[in-house]
Amino acid sequence: MERIDLMTTDPHAASAPQHSAFPACILGGGGRRPSGRSLIAAASKASPLRQPASPELAELAELARTIHPTTENKSRRKKKMNLTNRENILAITSEWKGDRDEGGRPLVPDDILKRMELVTTEEAWGVCRRNGYSFQFTGEWTALHPGKVLVGRAVTCRWVPRRPDVHDSIDRQGEKDGRVGFQNSWVIDILKEGDVLVVDLFGKVKDGTFAGDNLATAIQQNTHRGLVVDGGVRDVQRMMELDGFNAFVRGYDPSAILDVSMPDINGVTRIGEATCVPGDVVLGTVEGLIFIPPHLAEQVVTRSEQIRLKDEFGQTRIREGVYTPGEVDREFSDEMNADFERWKKERGE
Repeated sequence: MERIDLMTTDPHAASAPQHSAFPACILGGGGRRPSGRSLIAAASKASPLRQPASPELAELAELARTIHPTTENKSRRKKKMNLTNRENILAITSEWKGDRDEGGRPLVPDDILKRMELVTTEEAWGVCRRNGYSFQFTGEWTALHPGKVLVGRAVTCRWVPRRPDVHDSIDRQGEKDGRVGFQNSWVIDILKEGDVLVVDLFGKVKDGTFAGDNLATAIQQNTHRGLVVDGGVRDVQRMMELDGFNAFVRGYDPSAILDVSMPDINGVTRIGEATCVPGDVVLGTVEGLIFIPPHLAEQVVTRSEQIRLKDEFGQTRIREGVYTPGEVDREFSDEMNADFERWKKERGE
């Protein structure tokens, strides 16, 4: 059967035998190329849902399925909802040069996390601010243990008000992935020691209690750290009995989590006025929460240690009557800096 190549650029070649995309039986007189409307009409007549009237139309039906997929073909395509986008994490955290987990999340070393426990909010905020990260702090939180500092690597999840098609697609994907329980338990299952779970529940407290004492126990066992919830928690009296666990939340409520869906695990997350990225170092203090980009974490602890040493020197000299408070609480003079260096050497610093 003669064919016409619809992609040819020679308008006079239409009547010549060539490798073509469509049988000549659907072309106009003189081998003219069919219009888009005539192709759609012919494809409709040759639909795989009907019995082809001739071998030519049977062949056309096969071509139509390739070029103009039918609803039947579209429904056969594999559909997948990705809760985590590894490529996004790698792109956003490209300044981090250290280890990562299997999902691409930066893994700040344990010794940096340990040193971070002595860092103040202002010290961390100052380094972030100087490096152009102006929206890393968020305040006005309720801490389960206000006197305890919370430090760890952020694992994030984002929640939205429930919408049936969104919620059902997430549940279907969870079932395919072999996940168990309600969606809030899925992210807990991936937590490792040193992690802090950071949950964006858009400030919902009533019917927005991300965890009770059972899930809090799982978080404590997996991380030995705790969680941050821009929302609520429940079973607080029993939760407070967990050793090595702290939580920063918006409030407490006896209700269970309801009418929310989790479309995102380890994505960019808004917590209050701050932006949190997977792998950020979470620092929770009595003042609030700050999310430190992983590539700045070592700079934060080093700067903090320098400030603490200088403060100790200045306070020592004030007690000794060497300097006045006004001299210490400003930029050191050259003479004071020289004295500071001598003092450090005497201490073996």
